[in-house]
Amino acid sequence: MERGASQTHRQATSLLLDKATPWNATAWSTRTVYPTIPPKVVYELTELGHSLTGLLTAIQDWSEEHQDEVLAARRAYDRRAAAEVEPVRPAGDS
Repeated sequence: MERGASQTHRQATSLLLDKATPWNATAWSTRTVYPTIPPKVVYELTELGHSLTGLLTAIQDWSEEHQDEVLAARRAYDRRAAAEVEPVRPAGDS
């Protein structure tokens, strides 16, 4: 169980901080830059950010429970979208 919680925490942190630029100015995370070569940047969740773990765990649980349905819906959408696309013809072809 602890391993799963740790994995969920890493996934939540990654989700929140991936492409972290918009999050830098929030109370959800901190960004620490170390003056090393190569540069080292560490992003961490604040206490407020950690409070999102329960919500993100619930979303992850829902995703795992409904994965087959979501994938089936995605395949159905892709088939419908492909059927609606008209072939591209080179200019000058009639």
